[in-house]
Amino acid sequence: MQPVTQLITEEVLIDISVLTMFAVLVAMAARRFGVGTAIPLVVAGVLVGLFPDGPVLALHPETVLVVILAPLVFGEALGLGYVDFKAAQRPILILAIGLVVVGAFAIGWVASLIIPGIPFAAAVAFGAILGPTDAVSVSATAKRAGLSHRLVTILEGESLVNDGAALTFLRVAVLATSLGSVTAGQVGVILTEAVVFGVVVGLVGGFLLVLVIRKSKDLLAVNGLILIAPFPLYLGAEWIEGSGILAVVVAAIVVAHQHTKHGGFRSRLHFDTIWSQITYVLQAAAFVFIGLEIPNTLRLLPHEQLIWVLVLIPTIWLTMVVVRFAFLFIYALVIRLLPATGKLSRREWLVAAWAGARGPISGLAAFSLPLTLDDGEAFPFRNLLIAATLCVVFLTLLLGPTLAPLARALRVTGDADQHARAELEAALARVSLDALEEMVSESDWDRTAEAERAVDILTQSALRRIDRAMEALEPGAVSEVDEAHPHTVKESGDALRRRMLQAEEAEVLRMRDEGGLTDSLTQEVLGDIDLRRRALEG
Repeated sequence: MQPVTQLITEEVLIDISVLTMFAVLVAMAARRFGVGTAIPLVVAGVLVGLFPDGPVLALHPETVLVVILAPLVFGEALGLGYVDFKAAQRPILILAIGLVVVGAFAIGWVASLIIPGIPFAAAVAFGAILGPTDAVSVSATAKRAGLSHRLVTILEGESLVNDGAALTFLRVAVLATSLGSVTAGQVGVILTEAVVFGVVVGLVGGFLLVLVIRKSKDLLAVNGLILIAPFPLYLGAEWIEGSGILAVVVAAIVVAHQHTKHGGFRSRLHFDTIWSQITYVLQAAAFVFIGLEIPNTLRLLPHEQLIWVLVLIPTIWLTMVVVRFAFLFIYALVIRLLPATGKLSRREWLVAAWAGARGPISGLAAFSLPLTLDDGEAFPFRNLLIAATLCVVFLTLLLGPTLAPLARALRVTGDADQHARAELEAALARVSLDALEEMVSESDWDRTAEAERAVDILTQSALRRIDRAMEALEPGAVSEVDEAHPHTVKESGDALRRRMLQAEEAEVLRMRDEGGLTDSLTQEVLGDIDLRRRALEG
């Protein structure tokens, strides 16, 4: 592997810096007007790329994989909780692995019919590139559509796990293209090594990071270590012939699960802020790069290949849709015959089948195709495959917003999740009230008039939270508790509020570890608790 420092020239570095700043500004404008960021970013990139003397990012494949893809996948995988993944692991793994492999061969077969002379292995590599669904756009659209938590978990889990699966399969397809042909046994060995070594490196690296998190109190150093972790994880796995992307995904899941429990509220706040910002910037930059390279790659194609691209775009998109619908239809039929809990309805599977937008991972994966084969010849149809990938990604993003109207038309909602959130809010309010009563009953409690007033205000606040939760569970219920504002409590009540928040945090983690609470809801509630604790600590 060529050192990354030798792959980034000063000119490329300037272009990347300027385009990244431009991407963030466009994303800010999109968020300001309350619209999704993906489509405006790609369109902005296309407009920049149309300028005759516009920037051209001649990125080396290793630069794409190490510098951009590794931290982007790590940041996205931090959002996949271990508890949620374990609860829905069967559909997630079947979609993330089975659908990627089936889709790669289907797309490869169709592409080989359209592109004369393309090696089948190179066509399958094209199919593997289009395997990963976009975690951010799928998650945002699914939540905006009000889908059930389980369906959102499956879609998010698929979009995160299939990154590793698709890029690992891409590696095998590229190797087959370089060698000319490989046997089924060789493919099995390559896949096994890539998966096993990648998972081992990810687990070892993840638990080493967790050990540092549990032992160190230096938040700056710990978060700095996690910040650079994707790079050695990726390079270490690749060094022993494992999947670097898979190692990054596994390590991120381990770190996210353990950091929630052992990181402490300050570390969690810093951790979430840092990685949300990193992922935001990388996502924005990647979408602009995709748009920028659409006209740039099309310019490099000869006339006959431009015609092939025009045929490829709708044909490959249709193939992706048909394969996804057929795969999910068959899986839904099979799963109904098996004993399992939390099954999705037919309508939910229909929504899941339409939720197949592609994103930056596919676009960047296309640029990771090697420039040359082992014998020194150029990788067959590399520019054509990159151009087709970028255009197909853009088409799926344009159709992504139709998921919400489809879900509403099919009446697929997550009302049960709102009920669970209200029940949790009532349970935490009761826990905090119990902690308050326990502290007041202690013999060394300072029973001054100011302290007694603090107790009254905090008690009323907790009772009001319970009452609001009951109103959500039983619409029409009338409150008989006066509104109280705990922020009016003076310093004498700080110790009480601190104990109450600590009790709520402990209860949330207990419920999650015992399987009664999802990771997504855990992170949402803990985020609220952490913000209140930070405000209390000043």
